[in-house]
Amino acid sequence: MFVIRKAQLEALGHSRRRIFENQAVERSKTRGTLSGGDDDSIRGFVQQGIRTALGYGFRNEDHILRFIDMLPGLGAVDGGAPSEPWAIEILTDAELSPAVRIALLEQRVRQRDPAVAAP
Repeated sequence: MFVIRKAQLEALGHSRRRIFENQAVERSKTRGTLSGGDDDSIRGFVQQGIRTALGYGFRNEDHILRFIDMLPGLGAVDGGAPSEPWAIEILTDAELSPAVRIALLEQRVRQRDPAVAAP
């Protein structure tokens, strides 16, 4: 009985992740997060962005979406890790909560380019 429940929960988790990924892809298309990308490149960008966000400890779907929106402004290539030193400093500050880190990143990105992280 436990194995069935565990498998069902895992299936629900995979299903929910795919739904979230599809939402993130549509959001990226609508916002033009990845300019000039076709559907496959946008999906790859989003998948890598989700992995990167999770790697930095973001678990809230809203935080992950906002992180993906900002990736170009953080110097990330193909949805990977940000390359801007100031972004890395914020992302790796263990004393800051994920909500504070996202807010600080958005503030810095907006200072540099208001269109990148616009709500």
